[in-house]
Amino acid sequence: MDCAPWSAHRRARFGLGRTFQHARLIGTLTIFENLVLGASSDGCASRTAIDRASRLLARLDLGPLAQRFPEEIDHYARRLTEVGVALAAAPDLLLLDEPAAGLAGPEIDRLSDVLRRMREGGTAIVLVDHVMSLVMPLSDRILVLDHGVRIADGSPLDVMADPAVREAYLGEVARDA
Repeated sequence: MDCAPWSAHRRARFGLGRTFQHARLIGTLTIFENLVLGASSDGCASRTAIDRASRLLARLDLGPLAQRFPEEIDHYARRLTEVGVALAAAPDLLLLDEPAAGLAGPEIDRLSDVLRRMREGGTAIVLVDHVMSLVMPLSDRILVLDHGVRIADGSPLDVMADPAVREAYLGEVARDA
């Protein structure tokens, strides 16, 4: 089933949440209002959307920023808010497009913790990212592409040991044993 042409609310009602490579928050809405909008995308009642957004503010440690606008907060908080908007409709499957782009080490660790908690709570995650410190601990299975061609597919340990992956991403030349 191709859900690409579906509207955002149809995807949300189907149980899909997603982020984009570049944060797409509504600049004229506060952080809290962005979360409420995300929560209402699956058609829930406004009180339910407000409750979901309030819980997410606490879970994501964004409470102090609730009444700020996206341009008033740092890059990490914007990325986290975007993840929150995607989670606000309580998706079964969360699609993340390079959520660690532009983040530094401690921010990646905090994002990883948030995503791990979501995963442990039952949300399935499809993660596209180049930041291995985020990808490896969260993944049961990794699919590696090189110029759009699958070169490896398996557990994190198996993929990291794969000679094709090491050559493509680490610049190592495969050696005969």
